[in-house]
Amino acid sequence: LAIGFACFALASMWIKYETTYDAFHKDAEKIHVLLVDKGKYVRIGTQSLQALPEFELLAYAKPIEYETINGEVCKITTGYATREFLMCDTNFVSLFGMDMLEGSKSFIFNEREVAISDRLAKHLFGEDSPIGQELRVETESHTTIPALNSRTVVAVFKSWGRHSNFKFDILGRMPEDVPVVTKSRMSGRMFAHISPKVDLQSLNARLDTMYILPDDIERYSASDIAANRQLFTHLKVSAVPITKMRHSTNDYINSGRAKINHIYLFAMAGGMLILCGLLNYLTMFINRLFIRKREIALRSVFGASGINLMIQFLIEYGLLLAFAMFLGNYFLKISLTYFLDIVEIPRNMGYIYRESLTYMSLVVVVSLLVSLPPIWYFRRQSLQSSITGVGGLSNYNTFRRISTGFQMAIAIFSLFCTVVLMKQLDTLRHGDIGFERENRGIFSYYAELAREELYHFLKQQPEVDTAFLAYSPIYPTMLKYSWGLTPKNYPQLTKPIQVDEMEINEGIAKFYGLTLLAGRWPNEEETDCIVINETLAKKLDWKDAIGKITHRGRVVVGVVKDFLIESPTTPPQPFILSSVSKEMAARNSLHILYSFKPEGKASLQKKLEEHLKMRSPNMMGLFSDYYDEMLESERNLQKLLNITAIVCILIALFGVWSMIMLTCEQRRKEIAIRKVFGATVKDILDMFFLEYMSLQAVAAVVAFPIGYACMKPWLEQYVVQTEISWWIYVGIFLLVALLVALCIGWRVWKTATAHPADEICKG
Repeated sequence: LAIGFACFALASMWIKYETTYDAFHKDAEKIHVLLVDKGKYVRIGTQSLQALPEFELLAYAKPIEYETINGEVCKITTGYATREFLMCDTNFVSLFGMDMLEGSKSFIFNEREVAISDRLAKHLFGEDSPIGQELRVETESHTTIPALNSRTVVAVFKSWGRHSNFKFDILGRMPEDVPVVTKSRMSGRMFAHISPKVDLQSLNARLDTMYILPDDIERYSASDIAANRQLFTHLKVSAVPITKMRHSTNDYINSGRAKINHIYLFAMAGGMLILCGLLNYLTMFINRLFIRKREIALRSVFGASGINLMIQFLIEYGLLLAFAMFLGNYFLKISLTYFLDIVEIPRNMGYIYRESLTYMSLVVVVSLLVSLPPIWYFRRQSLQSSITGVGGLSNYNTFRRISTGFQMAIAIFSLFCTVVLMKQLDTLRHGDIGFERENRGIFSYYAELAREELYHFLKQQPEVDTAFLAYSPIYPTMLKYSWGLTPKNYPQLTKPIQVDEMEINEGIAKFYGLTLLAGRWPNEEETDCIVINETLAKKLDWKDAIGKITHRGRVVVGVVKDFLIESPTTPPQPFILSSVSKEMAARNSLHILYSFKPEGKASLQKKLEEHLKMRSPNMMGLFSDYYDEMLESERNLQKLLNITAIVCILIALFGVWSMIMLTCEQRRKEIAIRKVFGATVKDILDMFFLEYMSLQAVAAVVAFPIGYACMKPWLEQYVVQTEISWWIYVGIFLLVALLVALCIGWRVWKTATAHPADEICKG
């Protein structure tokens, strides 16, 4: 019970925190974020959107990360540190209803004024008023942001703090003279007021069919368009409530952090532990009512009312729950270090203990209310049995069997879910995702001398199979373009689609183990030849894509098998692989790709650490490590489910053990009489084994379909899925059967081999 309380309290607190991001805003239920491709921030044209009556108000903001303020590095030591200047339009403050603590809102209309957060104001100016002070903001490259130099502080706003998807300390108007390319990059964020009465699904369906271009498209030159290709393609825009967007963005999905559905599974596991523990104890508690039936009858004869007896029983039951809650808080305390390493809840012990006590107290109250009816019923049954000598026991035996079977079902269900999760995680780590990631690594060096030195060092190591300089690796993705294909150019399309493109050569393709389904790889001179993936071929309905010509005049010379370079839950997207020219590759090969022998991994890593001790590449790592980072949520969930599954099995076994002890004690005379009339020890053992194996069979018939119904949709979110094999069902059933047999075998054997005369003569 204590472990269940701790798990449920932590999971519930975690869910509450994760699902209330940005809920503190005024009219938060009306604020929506416009995302593209179900997860990317984007700035799109407002003129097209304003034509939709559902949008009551639109706002745009663009964050710029800064390094220094007034020539000094700004390191906020208190609160949640951030270094973002948010350039916004005039609607931003109104849409969010920002709380201004001091000053005026004139910065909304004046490009030379800014507002800063109360946190930054205290850090920079202490107790002095920041109003009228000058700020000079510089980026990481120590270049002053255009039109931001020497802005005057005219207002202080209440910082949004940590519980927000958007963290910034400086707010100012978007300058009109910022170059178009800078102003319109994909990092921009758009917000909209949408009434809660609007059907969001219908609105997003309409947005999906709209072709939205920037408002100031006439200002774009050919060079602007070439530098910002993604702005001139169809964007699959969707409106997401700001309170639900945390788990909708690609940045979060691909980060590997705990997914919200995994947190719900963790909460469910804690709830099952509590239910299993309560059923176990409730069964033994009711058993004690029958053992004490004469005492209950005597108390009733001497004037104890039913309410008095119930209070006596519930005090004992309540003390157990109170002790479990106390112990659960202790378990919570010792597990907090690990827990806080995987969640982003503030490390505020007062908040954590207050929340956990609230959830645990709620569970205790619900447990008492649920347990009251059966305790009342069986108290009356035990009293009737004591007075009349009959009644009650058969109903109790039925309850005992149901309770034991239910505990077995929970144990089987937990084991099943855990095994399927482990098998799926192994599939994700080592299964076929379209490219090779085992025993391969990357170094990115932007200093040419250091890059050449490391390249030659790797080539000389006996553990290294291959090493070469590469223009742009496929994974981890460094350079990728996006294009739009529309029904205008491809009549077979029903709606526009977005296509990603990457420039590679045949050597890189073979290094990653990409599989050609048809055709060939283009050579370095064929810059007008491309290879497409099978998803794009299907989208364009090209059954034989070789020789097809795109609207840009490029010829398809190959079709490659789909490869997954995004999150394991992201389906393959339409993709183009084009040939990088020899000149471009020679001039911009900034990355070193290498593969090594599996048995040489440890020794090579040691050599690299020694070689790089005085050097620092911009990026280094193994492909498998990068991919494993995206599976962090699955690994954490597996650890948590391992614990709950083990505890569920132990609870079920404790239940079986206690029930078999009671049954043997209750039926010892029956067993002795059976032996007198010729029953063997095997016959008696078979009788007990048949009863409990029947219970387990019924529990398995219930648990396995429910487990399948829960895990199948969970598996379907992944592109590469494991198979729920038959041996999982058989293995779990046999394992539980073995454990149950070990629990009941010794006690039944002892009872079955006792001398019949001794058992019959006992009182």
